[in-house]
Amino acid sequence: VTRSDLEISTSVSGKIKAIKEVSLSFPISGKLTQVATEGAQIAEGDVVAMVDTFDLYSAYQSSLASLNKARSAYSNAVEAKAELDATYAGREGDNIVKAKLAIGKTNVEMFAAAQDSAKFSSDQALAYLTKAIIRAPFSGSVVKVGFKVGEVAPATAEVLRVADLSSFYFEAKADEVD
Repeated sequence: VTRSDLEISTSVSGKIKAIKEVSLSFPISGKLTQVATEGAQIAEGDVVAMVDTFDLYSAYQSSLASLNKARSAYSNAVEAKAELDATYAGREGDNIVKAKLAIGKTNVEMFAAAQDSAKFSSDQALAYLTKAIIRAPFSGSVVKVGFKVGEVAPATAEVLRVADLSSFYFEAKADEVD
């Protein structure tokens, strides 16, 4: 009997995968106006895909105009209330004066609410506009493109896949016995 090494080997097949890989999609649907090409080298923050923003930008501009009108109306109501307060100072006991002051206060509150609503609409329109752009979450390569420019990309559908090809791992399934 002699002492020697015992070697048992098994063969498995699998896939080599990038350690850092991500699927990118839009939270909204739209017609693609820009998409990176497969194999393109990208840096973190680069725009890799964009849907048509014309309608979204128009809605945002319209909401900004509404916000500016609401701010102006609120400012005018505050000035009118200040004038009422100055005009009727010391005469708050008179019922007619009370009614005029109450109307002035109600107008200020109403226009403040309208301003808040317009601000919310403007913020929402801006949020939708930013959802029309996909930026690279890290530097790497575009390894898969699911749609071409001009096609409509449905919401949440994979538009492209980005991977950092500087480090990999091997993934395989092996039988428990092996």
